[in-house]
Amino acid sequence: MARPLKNGLDYFPLDVDFLHDRKVRRIVRQNGSAGIAAIVALFCEIYRGKGYYVAWDEDLCFDICDQTECGADEVKNILHSCLEAHLFDPDLYALHTILTSSALQQRYLKINQDCKRKRTIEQTYCLIAGDEPQAGGADLPKPEVGEVSSEVTVVKAEVYSDKMPQNKQEKTKVQQSKTDENRPQQSAPRPIGKGGEGAASPVVKSPSLVQSIDNQENIEIKPILKLNLDAVNVKNEKTVEAISALSQRPELGGPGGVLWKVLGAQYRPLLVRKDNPGDYILWVLNNPKLFEETYNNYLHKKLRG
Repeated sequence: MARPLKNGLDYFPLDVDFLHDRKVRRIVRQNGSAGIAAIVALFCEIYRGKGYYVAWDEDLCFDICDQTECGADEVKNILHSCLEAHLFDPDLYALHTILTSSALQQRYLKINQDCKRKRTIEQTYCLIAGDEPQAGGADLPKPEVGEVSSEVTVVKAEVYSDKMPQNKQEKTKVQQSKTDENRPQQSAPRPIGKGGEGAASPVVKSPSLVQSIDNQENIEIKPILKLNLDAVNVKNEKTVEAISALSQRPELGGPGGVLWKVLGAQYRPLLVRKDNPGDYILWVLNNPKLFEETYNNYLHKKLRG
């Protein structure tokens, strides 16, 4: 029987300028020296497992806590700092709950290239635009001059050029994109109502969210919120209460707030595919800037088709 392929690595290089990387320094400034231990522990889990990414879950959180002798809340705070500093890609974390980055993927391919092993990056997770590993990242070893990869390939994601369209079909896409960008945008997403498009869960018939928020004397927000949370199967009382409490902050639960974006018709099909929508909504409310970036990138990709 053939020996199964090993995706993980036996080693990975750590650049001598690792501690001088601005991303790392920001994480250490927020979390102390425990941040360094957690980062190295996460790198080891990534490289020894899949090789270029790892799925974040409670088991991994426990392992990192055990290795660094930190509490679970402290490790989660370090993870959020890593995402804010873009040490790991926040979009892929929000969409697939995995930890990876273009630097990690390039380093993984470079090591396999040196070992003359053929490995690929899964298209869904690929953050590398070219065919070969490129230099990038403060702790990433630079490839030697004249080095050509014939063994390592990357499954490329679809790339759209900002230059002149190359064919009629691309020209149509660009014109459609410009038309959509010129349309007036609403101040806040509307919830899924009767006959709403993109409904991926039970339909909730309720007043307009904008109307409800602007007319708080006649309609309370909490019942409206409860209906929308029920529609995405968020029924845990403590989770609902926590979301309700955070929604009282105008920048979160007011018109145009991130709460209504994550519950809105455009993002809801993605939300209902989450393993735990309630925890994800709480993450959104605690990290509104990260979610805004994820939300805008998601709409942009959806617009591009």
